[in-house]
Amino acid sequence: MRRSALAGIAVLPLLAAVPAKAADAAFCNAPGMTQPMPLTSHAPPPELYPPLSAMMGESGNTLVRYTVLASGIVGDTSIERSSGSLRLDDAAVAFVKAFRFKPAMLDGKPVDCSRQIVIRWSLEGSSPLSMAQIGGTPFYPTLEDFPPGAVDRHEDGTVIAMVLLGDKGTIETILPMLGSKFADLNSATVDYIRKQKIAGPTVNGVPVRAALVIRVVWSPTGRPADAAGDTGQAHQP
Repeated sequence: MRRSALAGIAVLPLLAAVPAKAADAAFCNAPGMTQPMPLTSHAPPPELYPPLSAMMGESGNTLVRYTVLASGIVGDTSIERSSGSLRLDDAAVAFVKAFRFKPAMLDGKPVDCSRQIVIRWSLEGSSPLSMAQIGGTPFYPTLEDFPPGAVDRHEDGTVIAMVLLGDKGTIETILPMLGSKFADLNSATVDYIRKQKIAGPTVNGVPVRAALVIRVVWSPTGRPADAAGDTGQAHQP
């Protein structure tokens, strides 16, 4: 089971001109033009990484082309090269659209110009994706749910899975995403989830197809006191 880690998200600005489309503004390094000056950070925050993409192990590079308008805001954007994930590409565009600039100048006047930037999405590193970023409904197995010998070996940990519900509210598929360091707990998670009654969304009282994130917290001591509001199952010592 893959244990994803978020090393960070890097950006690489590209200023070299590429063949322009008819409707595109000139590139920001055109002769006689002063380039726009960034007024906001271009360093992507860790939370930019879509949690579902991290859980599914999606990574890659998104090349975004964008226009810095004479007003200093970002106008048109386009994906020049996809990362292979629509989620990552959408997050890249949303990040770029928030950029603000002191606009480019040509002959003493602010002008539109075009730039491009690469957003590098990487899941290789040492910083774990936090549970807070992923979210999900927590469930707490009882001691009887633990694999044989796991409690005596003091095994514990959290396994996160995507659960696909059918239009009758039944579990169709369980996709483990992030595992604990104990293989037997990871393996036991699927069987444990299948035994649970998971309430999915409804429309006019009728269950509908849905994908839910579930956190199975394997803890021999049961549900912690600060988890009183959790909706999952709790171990009763």
